[in-house]
Amino acid sequence: MLKSNTYIGSGGRSSTHDEVVTFLASGHETTATSMIRVMHSLSQPESRHIQSCFRAGIYPIFSSNLKTTITYDQIPGLKYLSHITSGALPLYPLVGVMLRMASEDIGLNGAFMLVRMLAVLSSFAINRCVVLWGADAEAFRLRRWAGGQD
Repeated sequence: MLKSNTYIGSGGRSSTHDEVVTFLASGHETTATSMIRVMHSLSQPESRHIQSCFRAGIYPIFSSNLKTTITYDQIPGLKYLSHITSGALPLYPLVGVMLRMASEDIGLNGAFMLVRMLAVLSSFAINRCVVLWGADAEAFRLRRWAGGQD
């Protein structure tokens, strides 16, 4: 059971119920959106070689039976799946911007935040930063995660 500071909201339901429903719905939408973005990235002409490598990596698992179910233990062996996921999530973060409010006065990397000041954290901007990731920061490149190989 979830333990929280629940209150009764409109309609007599607890806020915990509403939060759980929100998390379930959000989780499905973000997972589906991520999959769509990955498939779109892989469908681009410049990614055809990635498609070929991915197929070559999964073919041994499925070659004998197209109805084979991948088990949890087989997932670590799907290296290109890991590289593709690692390459896509920074480019298409599930949450692009987060807001945080300081609960007390605090120094932060040479800056000072007063209590109740808002900090805007943009994972979208950080993950596309040319200074951090290079000139092709906005490109879907597996070499960042696959030991230099695309």
